[in-house]
Amino acid sequence: VANGITRMIPTFGGTWNDAAAINRHRQVTGTATFADDAIPVPHYHAFIYRDQVMRGLGTLGGKKSSAYDINDAGEVGGVADTGIIVEGSYYMELPFLYSGGVMYSLGSLGGDFGIAWGLNNAGAVVGSSTAITPDGPASHAFLYEKGAMRDLNALAALPAGWILVSATDINDARQILAQACNHEDCLYVRLDPPPCGC
Repeated sequence: VANGITRMIPTFGGTWNDAAAINRHRQVTGTATFADDAIPVPHYHAFIYRDQVMRGLGTLGGKKSSAYDINDAGEVGGVADTGIIVEGSYYMELPFLYSGGVMYSLGSLGGDFGIAWGLNNAGAVVGSSTAITPDGPASHAFLYEKGAMRDLNALAALPAGWILVSATDINDARQILAQACNHEDCLYVRLDPPPCGC
């Protein structure tokens, strides 16, 4: 509702959208479908919406992307299809940062899937990425700053058996909200990382 007027956020011609976050400049980010979106072949893109203007953010080469957070500079974090087929059955999807009008892949911790869940006003991004471990692929929380993705498990001291599987948000003090799991339970934790040495 703006000045007493309710404004509906549109799609790109499809039947659904999902708004995820809003910044202090009234920019909304989320995901919206195209007219040819279908279960066998999804077609949706991340967007920024403000003042009745809908702008698609594109993908990393495939047909879909989703946005989950936006900072006050209008930078967006999310996940995007790369168009690269893995093992002949699914597409590689990687976390992205949309900045300066360009969508950048943040890479991965070694696997073929990841999501950027949150970012702060300095452009630090957190999320989850498939990591290659001695026990096989596993979801690990990451922190992306100054062009480098780091596994938060290498930065945090956790009790034996606990793994940081996902990081969902980061504030301007670089405090991170993350989920830690062991073989029996999952809990949320607040991380206070050391100064960025990247």
